[in-house]
Amino acid sequence: MTDDIPDPQLLREQAERTELRRMCAQRIIDNHEHGRRMAEAETLQWARDFVRFNPALGRPLGTGEP
Repeated sequence: MTDDIPDPQLLREQAERTELRRMCAQRIIDNHEHGRRMAEAETLQWARDFVRFNPALGRPLGTGEP
């Protein structure tokens, strides 16, 4: 059945959205570590968890590479 096979384009788009969120989460962490504490404790914890559970994409964004 072809219904069980995920669309490669959708998977790439989802991976890129996740990478963008990971980059934002990393920015929150970096700001906090450099003394720019702009996030609440819950947001900082979310960012740390998100970065820990979502490794970097490993390719540039928007290239269309699989």
